[in-house]
Amino acid sequence: MEKKKGPKGKSTLRRAILIIIGILLLAASIIGYNLEKTKKSPEGIFAAHYEVYPNVYHPVTVGNSDLMTRAFAAYENKNFKEAAELLEERIATSSAIPLKFYQAIAYGEMGNLPLAIKNLENIRRFDSPYIAESYWYLGLYYTKLGNKDAAVKRLQEFYEHSDNPERKKEAADIIHTLQGD
Repeated sequence: MEKKKGPKGKSTLRRAILIIIGILLLAASIIGYNLEKTKKSPEGIFAAHYEVYPNVYHPVTVGNSDLMTRAFAAYENKNFKEAAELLEERIATSSAIPLKFYQAIAYGEMGNLPLAIKNLENIRRFDSPYIAESYWYLGLYYTKLGNKDAAVKRLQEFYEHSDNPERKKEAADIIHTLQGD
């Protein structure tokens, strides 16, 4: 009688293990599906492609405390509120497009996307070295706000103005994802 009971105990254990494995596979597929869906959401697209634009305009030097250096030091230190305020002070006496561009990025970093978009929309009207980047950030900001049509339009314009093949591929991928929904 004990010999008959042994294999039955093993089959129950085997059955329990298979049920547990099935549940784990089902849970993993649900999680994978939700992660993939999140990547295609406006917030997911934004998070996957957004990076703060680096300060390549005004190098910060030690010992120099003029307005521009303080503004870009704040920008580099991720104190975007101070950077935006200092840049505003400098913009009052200079209409340099790069200053407005960095201020727009600072506004975006502060979460004020409507003001960032407003400034970038103004910048794109001028011929400057920041035109392509303005389109890129406009596309991402519009994406985050859920305005797919405006995002696609600005990313298409980025594609036309950019000479960065990697970033152009990213823009094409974002456009494809936004239009696929």
